[in-house]
Amino acid sequence: MEPHFRSQVSSRYAHAMPGGGSATDQMFQTLDRFRLVWPKQGWSWDYRFNMTASSFHVDLLPEAEKALRVAFPEAYDYRTLSRAPEHVREMAESVGGIRADQRLYAGAVAGRLVPVALWWPWGDEITISLRVGLTGYVGEHDLQRLQMTFHALG
Repeated sequence: MEPHFRSQVSSRYAHAMPGGGSATDQMFQTLDRFRLVWPKQGWSWDYRFNMTASSFHVDLLPEAEKALRVAFPEAYDYRTLSRAPEHVREMAESVGGIRADQRLYAGAVAGRLVPVALWWPWGDEITISLRVGLTGYVGEHDLQRLQMTFHALG
């Protein structure tokens, strides 16, 4: 699969990353730290959106929201999405938009990639799914690395 370009990512959103390795390596290290603090173990691969997925009970809401801050400092909902960077708006459009009860989280731009998370309540008022993926210039090898980072290989 050829890399696809979901959006132009603006360098004004890039943050200096401490430590060694490329910006992409550091982004994946941040995603791994997020995975380790996520309150629900076990991730699956969502082939529809090429993202990892984890579902959890609303009892874990405080821990889930705290964990998101590790890798996703920006949060948008249907009211604030119009103020989001273009790559975030394009991600929202690519998944069919953001409903009133959904959120889209974005991490720092890491070179050509931006990590994103989709917060999707099921509508049963007790279950929420979180999908973690990438936007920007995403190649097949990036998706494979995302799967490996979250141990969502099947």
